[in-house]
Amino acid sequence: MKNPIAIDIVFLLPKKVEEEAKRINKILVGTQKESEIDFTQSPAMPHISLAMGGILPEKIKQLTEHLMKFSAGKKSIEITINSLITKGEEPETITSFQFEENDKLNTFHTDLFNLVYPLMNEKVDGLSFLSDEISADSINWVNQYFEKHSFDNFWPHITLGKGKYEHAFQSLQFLASKFAICKLDDYCTCKEIIWESNLH
Repeated sequence: MKNPIAIDIVFLLPKKVEEEAKRINKILVGTQKESEIDFTQSPAMPHISLAMGGILPEKIKQLTEHLMKFSAGKKSIEITINSLITKGEEPETITSFQFEENDKLNTFHTDLFNLVYPLMNEKVDGLSFLSDEISADSINWVNQYFEKHSFDNFWPHITLGKGKYEHAFQSLQFLASKFAICKLDDYCTCKEIIWESNLH
């Protein structure tokens, strides 16, 4: 049997939000000796995670068919980024965009995860990601997503990088519409798009 692939179903960002995420990421990367979350020197893409898990390669086609039906007729979701939040202890602090409470986004996640979980519940290991050297935290995050990070524990955000951002920040509003499946790398960064579509 082939090894499961670690994937994330995500919203990719409109240009203005992606550019702001990359701007802050570049500043954060400059504060680190090395950073595994780098949007400027790697293919990693800022994104909103919606459902993460492990899937067998032969089930990808079935997953994309489910997502095409699920997304048909769905409307874009308006999101407000109202703050920056830093979690974790040095040297593993992570800064993210945090959103205003959003019932539509929470419902979208719940309905989506109920649909895809039967296909995305394979346990991943270090061979499931794009790179060879994968941290135990990344493997555990994917394997524990159902129990620890979904439904009532869902925390929609945009990871910006390692370190703490010390500068002023203005809130942003945007429509989340670009819906995609990404292959994961270390720190659960999205570096390769398998499939994408757009909500209306």
